[in-house]
Amino acid sequence: MPRRLTHALAPLTAAIFLAAGGCASLNPKPDIDRAAATVRERSGYAADWTAPWSDRFEAWDGISPLAADQAIVTALKNNRRIRADVESIAAGRADLVQAGLLPNPVVSLTLRFPFDPVSGGSFVGAQAVQTLTALWLRDGKIKAADARLNSTVIDVSDKALRLVADVKGSHAKILYGQRGVTITETSIHAAKQLVEKIEKQREAGAATQLAVNRARQQVVTLEEELRRQRRELAKERRRILELMGFASAADGWSAADAAAEEASDHEPTPPPSITEDVVIRLVTTQRLDVAASRALVEASAADLSVEERNRLKDLGLGVDFERDVDGKMTIGPTLDVPIPIFDSNQAQIAKAGSLARTALATHEAILQKGIREARTAYIDATEAAIAADEFRHSTLGGRENLSQRLHFNEQNAGAAFQAGEITLIDWLDVLRERQSAMQTLNDLRLDAALARIELEYAVGGRLEAPPTDSDAAGPPSATPDDAKVFWVGEQHKAVHDGDFGAKVRLADLARQPHLFAIGPLAGLKGEITVIDGQAAIATGEGGAIQTASSLDHGAAFLVYTHAATWKAAPLPGSVRTVADLEAYLPEAAKAAGVNIEAPFAFRIEGRAESLAYHVLNRPDDAPATFEAHEKSKVHASFAGVPVRMIGFYSTRHRGVFTPGDSDLHVHFVTGDGTAAGHVESFEVAPGATLSFAIPPLGNGSKESSSGR
Repeated sequence: MPRRLTHALAPLTAAIFLAAGGCASLNPKPDIDRAAATVRERSGYAADWTAPWSDRFEAWDGISPLAADQAIVTALKNNRRIRADVESIAAGRADLVQAGLLPNPVVSLTLRFPFDPVSGGSFVGAQAVQTLTALWLRDGKIKAADARLNSTVIDVSDKALRLVADVKGSHAKILYGQRGVTITETSIHAAKQLVEKIEKQREAGAATQLAVNRARQQVVTLEEELRRQRRELAKERRRILELMGFASAADGWSAADAAAEEASDHEPTPPPSITEDVVIRLVTTQRLDVAASRALVEASAADLSVEERNRLKDLGLGVDFERDVDGKMTIGPTLDVPIPIFDSNQAQIAKAGSLARTALATHEAILQKGIREARTAYIDATEAAIAADEFRHSTLGGRENLSQRLHFNEQNAGAAFQAGEITLIDWLDVLRERQSAMQTLNDLRLDAALARIELEYAVGGRLEAPPTDSDAAGPPSATPDDAKVFWVGEQHKAVHDGDFGAKVRLADLARQPHLFAIGPLAGLKGEITVIDGQAAIATGEGGAIQTASSLDHGAAFLVYTHAATWKAAPLPGSVRTVADLEAYLPEAAKAAGVNIEAPFAFRIEGRAESLAYHVLNRPDDAPATFEAHEKSKVHASFAGVPVRMIGFYSTRHRGVFTPGDSDLHVHFVTGDGTAAGHVESFEVAPGATLSFAIPPLGNGSKESSSGR
């Protein structure tokens, strides 16, 4: 290509590379690790999805009694369906990278020759054109792809929790099935002994053939029940082997039996702190299919934004070079401008709008379904436990343990018969009573165990009451600058219940030095970001974002800490996005000596190659719904700007002070303080630093750096 054309293309090429800079990595490991971390946090079991599945048992030898823990760990690694689902994360990561790529420029070459030597020289032309429309669609496409990736990660975590519940349930069925077999075998042995006694009585003329036949029929009935139990037990063993990823393995093993019920005076029930109201709250704050559908709502909203900006399709800018037949050369810019006469993209905008509304309705439907499932699971769990406990202690009279009472009856039946107090048929009835009662208790215990397992899954995998405002109150011994995290108000209540009045005044908190805080303004009218006592209050009235520095504001909800000491380290180059950060934070915080079981604060300082954010601007007449909340966000983005970010991390406070689909809540302030808000996505340039709030020297810290 001629040098002049190369020079002319240089500015266009540079602009394109600048716009396309900061492409995300194709490596899905951080996203897979994030899904695995959620499963571990919710279920207590680690999912090893970075290694291939195994062709042999690792956590279990395939012969000894199988514990539920061994079955779950094996299933998480080797179940083929969950491993297939994990691969969808890599596909989502690839889609995110693709969303950030611009279309390749098109180079056209023209070479024309004369028909005969007297017609003149040859004509040479070259043209390079780059589509520009993709430049202003890029951020929206990235946001949509990032939200879909987040939905995929959450969905995989949810399916893994479903797998954990299925394995627990299958193991419970095997365990209680084994107990049922033992009960029936014991009853058969006792019934056969009684048959022998009745036959001897018949031979002595003290019993009739009818009595013998009735006793033998009892044995036959019990033997048939035993065959049925063994058949169901064999089928359930094969089911759990398939869940574990070893469907063809031998089934000559048993389930490990801890016999926990007999060690307790009462049957296990859900914790007293778990009420039906708490169950509903857990669904909205931690159930993963709800969070995944919420992320799809965000993706659909981003798709709609992309289509609204795509009215001028195929707008292109390029450069054209020509050398005519006389050897004269010309070079100049070209502009391809589509004329929206026939297609102004209205159909695609309408379609995207419909899909966005569909996504929102689907999210609400999934939320409603989740609440119904959790409430019914709560009823099943509580009532099944009560039924088992009452049957154990109350049925057939008396308050003592049922098995003890039945054992007493059986032991005394023989003596009563010898004393002439009961007949042989009465003795047979005692055996039947024992068989029926013990099997009923065993079935009730299985029902209670399965109901509790289902309740755990229905509320998101963790059966713990969510934190309340009282949990955030600092202990009397709390000292200034001790880096403890506190909060007031709740995100879920503010968004869904309309509880967005001022919970605390920033000026009151700032009386103690080194305040770091984030949250929305009272009324959901803006965003609060406080870094070391310096406030950046962002508002979006009229769709224009403005930033002020006053502390004279109240917060609808707020998470905050007072920390003078921060431990800093370079942020690895592999951590560039919000997803990367969420996966990396627990490991990094633990290495810094931070207690990752409790909420903690962190900071990032560096240059943002790109950053998308929003500022709330809730209309006064807006309803307290998720849809209205999303519409109240004023979105903005920038690139290539120094930023300071302050964030809070917790695995137990989704819907409290972190979003319902994330363990992070992050705000930012630009280096010059002119912009601030709630971070939606970012890509940071290499060289950024990550800092963790830690207690000062003397409170357990051995290594620190200034927070200023």
